[in-house]
Amino acid sequence: MMDDILREMYGNVGWMEKPEDFPVESSKVSDALGQVQEKMLPEYRSLSEEGMLKISVLAEPPLLYLTLTGIARAKRL
Repeated sequence: MMDDILREMYGNVGWMEKPEDFPVESSKVSDALGQVQEKMLPEYRSLSEEGMLKISVLAEPPLLYLTLTGIARAKRL
């Protein structure tokens, strides 16, 4: 599931010059993967702990940002 999240996020921002600067709504990722938001939140937290993404709690639902490490992994998938 974690690789699917990274792949989906990268598909949304990977074409941008600096994809790490652009947020992806966590609800859009959840919807695209056919999962409910509540089930996905622990997955997002795990990816954040591994340094693959950052979570901004300033919005509801949270915004997700790929890190450079997350981008590198997504490119390898």
